[in-house]
Amino acid sequence: MKFSSLITPWRLKWYSVCVLLGIFSALVIVLLSGAGPKILSGRLGGDFVPFYAAGRFVASFGFNELYDISQQLESQKDLFPDFKGVMPFPYPPFVALACIPLSFFSYRIAYMLFLFVNISAFLVAFVCLKKVVRGFDKFLLPVFTLSLTFYPFLKATLNGQLSAIIFMLFALTWRLTIEGRQYLAGFFMGLLLFKPQFAIPLIGVFILSGRFKIAFSAIVTACLVIAVSLFFTGIQPYEQWYHFLKWFVPTDANVNGYNAVSWIGFLDAVFGTENSTTFIIGYVCCFATVLFISYVWAVGGTKSDLNAQMGLAAVSFVLIPPHVMFYDAGLIVLTYAVIIDKIHVRQIELICFVWLIGMTQIFADRIGFSPLFFLVVFTFFLSLVHLAAPAMQKNRKTFLKL
Repeated sequence: MKFSSLITPWRLKWYSVCVLLGIFSALVIVLLSGAGPKILSGRLGGDFVPFYAAGRFVASFGFNELYDISQQLESQKDLFPDFKGVMPFPYPPFVALACIPLSFFSYRIAYMLFLFVNISAFLVAFVCLKKVVRGFDKFLLPVFTLSLTFYPFLKATLNGQLSAIIFMLFALTWRLTIEGRQYLAGFFMGLLLFKPQFAIPLIGVFILSGRFKIAFSAIVTACLVIAVSLFFTGIQPYEQWYHFLKWFVPTDANVNGYNAVSWIGFLDAVFGTENSTTFIIGYVCCFATVLFISYVWAVGGTKSDLNAQMGLAAVSFVLIPPHVMFYDAGLIVLTYAVIIDKIHVRQIELICFVWLIGMTQIFADRIGFSPLFFLVVFTFFLSLVHLAAPAMQKNRKTFLKL
């Protein structure tokens, strides 16, 4: 039997159904095991803890001591009594405000709701992209399954991170920009403010490309989000958050650096945060990436291939900020969606290679750095080869299936 006969659209659909049913069955078994936050494999939704604890703390005591690390430790104690450390909550106050509804439920029910929201966001993202990227409409279920099981996304989704929501906001901005619904595209871009290391550069490249209405809408949305949250929180929690970040970022680089995938984060993890040589190298690479992506978007403007521009932006935004963990590397799925549409050869081999390399992250804590960094860098240079030219070429029509 030829290999090609094993990957027909019909077979791929049913392979995907089987995988998704397997994941669903495993989730049911896990959720029915143990009690509260304890499950057969240990903790349920490890990274979900700070979101739930923050929402519960704010609902009970308000915002004033939300960014006191001792209070964060105290608010998490009853969730995992045997856990000796603390999982800091580094997000802005409006994220804690959005987490308050979670406190109305038990930890396990809240986790299930959070998981449902994340998987739904992931599905919305691919439904948005199916008319933007060739082949997505025909292979939507296999692409969704492969992406969901891509280790950074799978780990982020099951652990309770926000990666799927970030992915959805990128996809919505992308789709609505192509459709010419500029103010709505900017609205979703502005909602990305909870991850300022992505929101700010995305607004920046849209300004450089001359998409001023979208950028303006994003800035207005971000300002409205902050204004509404200030009505409930006051200014003091934002001051406390700023001071908290000055402690959190270097501390997390030392403790959790082996999960970093950006230029600066990876070099700090390998050579230490005090190494001046790697400090210079990291910031030079970061600055060069900023100059490159800015130049591409400025030259391409509004008349070039937006798919290529977004593909380049997704991988660049993973490399540029100092603090980007492996679970945010799932954004490179957007880059590969565009690359695979462009190359037309060895697509299956490339997909398998990327998916398998994603699994190497399980060794990160043993080797002291994230192997996914090399995949992100490889993706960046591959995007230079296949996406830079169409991203700068004027009057190049972006694909949109009607």
